[in-house]
Amino acid sequence: MRRAAALWGERVAAHAGDPRYSVTVSAPTNQDALAVSRAIREVRRAAGALGPDRVTIEASDATGASYPLLLAEGDRVRLFQRTSRAGAGRDTMMGENGSVLTVKEVQEGGLVLATRDGKEGFVPWHGFRDRRSGQIRLSYGDVLTINTAQGITSDEHILAMPAGSRGVTLYAAHVGASRHRVASHIVGSLGAEAREVEDRRPVNAPKLTGQAALDAAWANVERNFGRAPVKDSALALLRRFQELSQKARNTFQEGMRRRQIRQKAALPETRLVRQAQENRQAQSLAPVLQQMSLNLEVQNRTAERLGAAPTSRAAISLEAVTLRLVAPQVAEGRMSYGAALDEVILSAVDDRRVRVLRGYAWNPVHQMHLPKPGGPVHAEPSPDSLMQKLDRAIASYDAGRPAALWAPMALRSRQGHPVPADQPRQSPGEPIGIRAQAPKTPAGRKVKGDGADHSAKTPRSRAPRRRR
Repeated sequence: MRRAAALWGERVAAHAGDPRYSVTVSAPTNQDALAVSRAIREVRRAAGALGPDRVTIEASDATGASYPLLLAEGDRVRLFQRTSRAGAGRDTMMGENGSVLTVKEVQEGGLVLATRDGKEGFVPWHGFRDRRSGQIRLSYGDVLTINTAQGITSDEHILAMPAGSRGVTLYAAHVGASRHRVASHIVGSLGAEAREVEDRRPVNAPKLTGQAALDAAWANVERNFGRAPVKDSALALLRRFQELSQKARNTFQEGMRRRQIRQKAALPETRLVRQAQENRQAQSLAPVLQQMSLNLEVQNRTAERLGAAPTSRAAISLEAVTLRLVAPQVAEGRMSYGAALDEVILSAVDDRRVRVLRGYAWNPVHQMHLPKPGGPVHAEPSPDSLMQKLDRAIASYDAGRPAALWAPMALRSRQGHPVPADQPRQSPGEPIGIRAQAPKTPAGRKVKGDGADHSAKTPRSRAPRRRR
């Protein structure tokens, strides 16, 4: 940046006696142009062509990048949009995108600007603001971007690349190096070019120094200037369309081949519908199981606080409840076996987590719960055992015994002993510990009523509900 600014000052000073002799500067990006422009401002201020800074505004360029902009009398500013001066009349236009104006006076409400033709006018701050973002679109005009400098012609031109030539292609290099009538100068960054060169060299290669590093840097600039991105033509677009069409045909044929293979193997054509159904079932079942787990946890904590059952466990585990819910769906074909097994495994994992939080002690060293000395050890749930439980539950449901879905080890009494599988289940409205029993009737005796056979030999007789 400083070298480009110094070169600009040298060339201007060398032709100070010719007011028509012009020296222009361009850079690849707006950021580079702003950095070099700030360096040129210092050169102009040292030469007495720039006054003291009057105001600092928050400005932005065309990309929306904001930066502080110091303005003084004598500054050259670059516009990013059509700008008009204040006042009425037909000739109020001061410039458009890319125009460079000279600051004649800095006022509190705006700037007094002058064009190359000598036209002056006051432009308020809101005249520089973008209509959409509201930002002041303004920058220094000492250095323009290569794209903006396409239409200018000067006696000497300087192409400054403070960030290196990585972003300059053949087309941009042609524009930046052909703005002159007398001489053209290229100023680059040895550090940026050297870093790009090192990125392409082997890892263990010796570092270049001296003239070898300088030659490699200029070779890298030549390499970047020689890049010519290929623009799509009508024929290239047609070839791309043909390639896409061929790829679509190949994909369709491959899909049909796979479909025929599945048909020969007597497999369903697709699993998308079934997979979507399983996903919906899993999503609908997940919140129910989660809510049931939370309810059981709240009930257990409440019972422990009240002291009603200090050593009791949950009457029904979440694993047993899950088996009760998913077994009928699997038996009736409304849910896949794999999805049901996943739900059972997740429920068993949640049960173990609750048991670990209750029976284990927190170890600050290992940052985890560990068994207490002499306390119970809760093993991880075994997928094989859970699969066997699910198979028994499905078989029980298929045999017409929904009541047998309650696992013998899941139902426990208040003392923690397992309840026999043939013992009648407790009705929801009964007090804890009291079991509903079928009325004892001698074998072969019929109960008076509507004439139906209510013999005690009937194995599917149900116990009457007790009233509260």
